[in-house]
Amino acid sequence: MGQGENASWTEVEDGDELVMVLGGQGLLMFPMPLRGGGFTVPKDPLDYTDPDAPILSVYLDVEGHSYDHGHFERLVNYPIPLTPVDDDSYEFIYVTLFVPDELVDPCEIDGLPGRVFAELETADGETLTWAREVVIAVPEALCVGP
Repeated sequence: MGQGENASWTEVEDGDELVMVLGGQGLLMFPMPLRGGGFTVPKDPLDYTDPDAPILSVYLDVEGHSYDHGHFERLVNYPIPLTPVDDDSYEFIYVTLFVPDELVDPCEIDGLPGRVFAELETADGETLTWAREVVIAVPEALCVGP
């Protein structure tokens, strides 16, 4: 998984900042594109209604902030439409982890340790996992001021 918007993609590594953004519809979020390959996909990989579509679950944990079933945010059992890319892999450019409404001032979590964990269930019964330890980064412009 990575982070970025509008087809810009940067892989997330352990220790990286996970940067909060203000989305086009006015919601705070962490946009996390997905890339991968070597697993079974539907004949039409964009058909997320196909029973062979991969199913994604992503969990974001932020120290001291638990709002959604023990997590800061979670996205569970999300069928993923995949776009083929040139190197025989696939991508989905916008997995969105929204900032919970309960967090009144986003800057409360700026600089806190976090963890992103993802599972991708494939049509062949395999579950691929991915996890990274991150540091939450909130641009000052998104903070609630006095």
